[in-house]
Amino acid sequence: MKSKITIISLSLIIVMYLAFKGFIHILSSSNYKLNSIKSASNTKFIVSEFESLSEAGHAPYGKHLTLSKKPIDTPSEGHIIYAGYCLNLEYSWLSNNRIQVNCRTDKPENPVSLSKTAYGIVVEYN
Repeated sequence: MKSKITIISLSLIIVMYLAFKGFIHILSSSNYKLNSIKSASNTKFIVSEFESLSEAGHAPYGKHLTLSKKPIDTPSEGHIIYAGYCLNLEYSWLSNNRIQVNCRTDKPENPVSLSKTAYGIVVEYN
């Protein structure tokens, strides 16, 4: 009888933990809007453009480019290669190992965060 109560208690704890994790995931993904996705020609990597809808993160209310190996829901699921404020953010794959980022802005502190390389892929910023 005692082991049955222990199993039920552990099961309830696991279910509550998974529900909590799901709730946190829904809250965190609602802080970003996915604007676009571009794959390298060899399809090994994806660049996703997100727009922040909150004041927290790399660039509050800014744009984020995230490099990943699969589609993602939030920038934190991949490697953020760019975060900043752009009036017009453009990016393109120059080759399977080079990405070009162009940002027209009037903010002198731009970019807020920029990776020069990620997963062996060079990021060029203009």
